[in-house]
Amino acid sequence: LYAVHSGLVHPNYDYGGDILFLETTDPRKSQPRNIFFLETSGRGNLTGRMSCAVESAALHHPGWTVSLLTAENSEKPGGRSPFFDLLRGIPNVDIRSIKPSEVLEGTPLSSWNFSGALRSSPYRAVHLADVLRLAVVYKYGGVYLDLDIVVLRSLEDLHNCVSQTPTQEQDMTANGFLIFDRHHPFLEDCMHRVPLRYKPQQWASIGPTLLKEAILSRCKAKSIREVVLTGSCPGVRVLPFSLFLPLYYKEWKDFFDPSKSAHVWRASKDSYVMHVYNGLSSETPAPPGSAYAQAARKYCPLSWNYSTTTLGFF
Repeated sequence: LYAVHSGLVHPNYDYGGDILFLETTDPRKSQPRNIFFLETSGRGNLTGRMSCAVESAALHHPGWTVSLLTAENSEKPGGRSPFFDLLRGIPNVDIRSIKPSEVLEGTPLSSWNFSGALRSSPYRAVHLADVLRLAVVYKYGGVYLDLDIVVLRSLEDLHNCVSQTPTQEQDMTANGFLIFDRHHPFLEDCMHRVPLRYKPQQWASIGPTLLKEAILSRCKAKSIREVVLTGSCPGVRVLPFSLFLPLYYKEWKDFFDPSKSAHVWRASKDSYVMHVYNGLSSETPAPPGSAYAQAARKYCPLSWNYSTTTLGFF
């Protein structure tokens, strides 16, 4: 199922207690053939759906390194979840525990007291992930993806882009998908804005809201819809929502409804991923015949099979 390519996994670990650091001087890391996922909840409990996201990315990108990065407040890599061991069996998947302060070194946020800033936030895990995704893609180049997706096809043809969000006004960006070269100036600009725009009590202040502000400033545009339609923005593309978020969040139940599977697949015909809005759907099972179950069986068969046969839930 997964082709073995020499040099896919880069085990250049610098051991510091139980924490593994990404090796910043590895020249191979300057190439943007990386896909990054972040787990910042601190629970150390990787679910079958999270495993599915990583597995599906690895399946479609056998020549890339797919990294699952867990923040230092999680358990050691492996945690309690059997899905860590499942993912370790995939040759191009790399699981590492990271120190956020180490990740921010060498970025515009290296001097920001992020731990102090996050202390008063009721959305600490979200805001930590918002910051780390910018820093990781800035330092190493490649793709950042959220963990509540199934990758449907290769992302190799995408370059320096973000996605529009399917709101009624079509005037928002999503930060669940970032694809950029190493040290891209747009990400640098975003990180310079973080300390200025951070509002601990606002969930999206350094996520989608900040991304939209940076896009409109760079593109000299009045709306995200304008940027999508004109396609004229130096060094950055904003992809139409049909390519990453074809269904509006209010339609999340359609992913889990067998009677809506044809509708979901029609809407997803051009999409690179299936995004199921975990914040709303995490407790909803995916029955056979639902679009989410169909995608999982096809694109993350290991995670799907273990979830359904051993745990009885996906």
